Amino acid sequence: MTQIETVLYTGKTRTSGGRDGAARSADGRLDIKLSSPGTAGAGTNPEQLFAAGWSACFIGAMGLEARKRKVALPADLAVDAEVDLGTAGGGYFLQARLNVSLPGIERETAQALVDAAHQTCPYSKATRGNIDVTIPGLIPGARRRPAGSPSIRPGHAAGRITGHTPMKNLVLAAILSIAALGAAQAADFNGTTAFRDGRVPSSEGSYGSQLANQYSTANGG
Repeated sequence: MTQIETVLYTGKTRTSGGRDGAARSADGRLDIKLSSPGTAGAGTNPEQLFAAGWSACFIGAMGLEARKRKVALPADLAVDAEVDLGTAGGGYFLQARLNVSLPGIERETAQALVDAAHQTCPYSKATRGNIDVTIPGLIPGARRRPAGSPSIRPGHAAGRITGHTPMKNLVLAAILSIAALGAAQAADFNGTTAFRDGRVPSSEGSYGSQLANQYSTANGG
């Protein structure tokens, strides 16, 4: 298990009432109602929150890799995440699918960006080997685009890691998922990062400073 050496941000939330309760972040930016899936409640749920937080982080990881490769990411880059809650062997489990859309990016390049993001994204690291994760779409190791041929417009990019971990305490799952979204909301996609104290770590090369500049840099800004 890797121990963090420098904490860049801490998402703090308070949740009450479990899956049919409410959650609020310490800074007030997150203030939501929770409802169990399939009920008449108007609130969200841990699976949606986790999907949103993971997607935001994954896009950030792709931005970092794109900057290294001097690739301009498309404005309509998107990740459609699906998180399932289910049972097996009398226990609760999660599984997920990340559908990555990179329109206008050459197939091989898109695959490389997604593969790299899946290795560096903190949420991908947290789930690796613990839950079944599928990133459907392109076949790994796609051929290079022949010179002079039109660029392929992939809708998705691929990769797969399998494994399972039980989710016996669903209230705990809600707290962790909500905290994930709180952290994701710290990223301002106009090119700044709002940390708890309003400052961005200034050390060159740190994940915080890279996150703050990744989108404008990757897109030629």
